[in-house]
Amino acid sequence: MLSLHYKSIEALRDCGDSMISEIRLTVMRWVRCVILGALMLLLPGLPQSSTAADSAPVTRVTAARLVNANAEPGNWLSHGRTYFEQRFSPLRQINRNNVAQLKLSWYFDFDDYNVVEATPLVVDGRMYVTAAKGKLYALDAATG
Repeated sequence: MLSLHYKSIEALRDCGDSMISEIRLTVMRWVRCVILGALMLLLPGLPQSSTAADSAPVTRVTAARLVNANAEPGNWLSHGRTYFEQRFSPLRQINRNNVAQLKLSWYFDFDDYNVVEATPLVVDGRMYVTAAKGKLYALDAATG
């Protein structure tokens, strides 16, 4: 998807530092998504505790799915949902007319209350959440 070579970046030096910074940021985002995709491929092989989420079938996240993430509006496959990191869901079930009707349907307590600041990923009905001390939780997104 992104094919920038070192010589191409060098040729853009005349465009100014802001253009170079923007290109570097784009490359870093792309690399981060590739790494995240590789980690998602490994998740089904990690040992997990026995929960209701384990009974759901596991579908692999492939490079093709990451590239075409916008075609899967019900999933949040990477940090910013898509390679372009819009962090915006195209889903329309919640709108101005019904937002006041929202209520809590489930919650999850972490066993360690250190600072947790991470984007949960949702893949085929399973929510992956990272926590303090390198813990990863796989939750049924509908029931918790």
